[in-house]
Amino acid sequence: MVHYSRGKQAAHVLLGGFEGILVTDRHGAYNDYDADRHQYCWAHIIRNLEKIAGRVGQAGQDGTYLLRLARMVVHCGKRWQASRCQSLLYRRRLERLRQHFQATLEEAAQRNGDTRTGHACRKLLGDSPRLWTFLKYDGVPMTNNAAERSLRPYVIWRKISFFTQSHRGNQYRPMMLSVIETCKRLQINTYQALRTICQQGLSAGQVSFRLPFPALVCLPLASGA
Repeated sequence: MVHYSRGKQAAHVLLGGFEGILVTDRHGAYNDYDADRHQYCWAHIIRNLEKIAGRVGQAGQDGTYLLRLARMVVHCGKRWQASRCQSLLYRRRLERLRQHFQATLEEAAQRNGDTRTGHACRKLLGDSPRLWTFLKYDGVPMTNNAAERSLRPYVIWRKISFFTQSHRGNQYRPMMLSVIETCKRLQINTYQALRTICQQGLSAGQVSFRLPFPALVCLPLASGA
């Protein structure tokens, strides 16, 4: 979807009646979505902690330790998901890491007080419900890398082109790019799918072609998607 804004209004329009599990970065526009079905991207969490770890003094020490814990969470989470969420060993490790991460955040927030690091730790504490959704539902990715990769060709194309110059162009571009990316993910020949759609539209006036969607449980999104 192309929208003039990256705010909550655009997010509401984009999501519509979506009731699945949302995977996003920490962009605040998506925070009206139910926290119980909203997973934050751990790659973005690690990126934020790397900034804290680069600071001097106590803030840097707290950031370094939190960064280490976050990387352990991702490592154990991937191992647990690779076992089809059947490994009790990695599940127990993740639960212990969750408790330890939470306790460390609380201590760091208290130690650093009214500073950038203290505020960042308190913000992460407030985001806690959205950090661990992957533990509640099987198959929920820990990052929104899929969305980032999907958007990359579009972003590059936008930068090296003259964009669109009309309302019809703004309608056509996201629709066409969505079809192309969807066909790619479903391993369907995009050209053949578009050819079939055009033939049906020109001959019968009614398009009956439908993409064979599997049962979807999550929708990874990048801010600005």
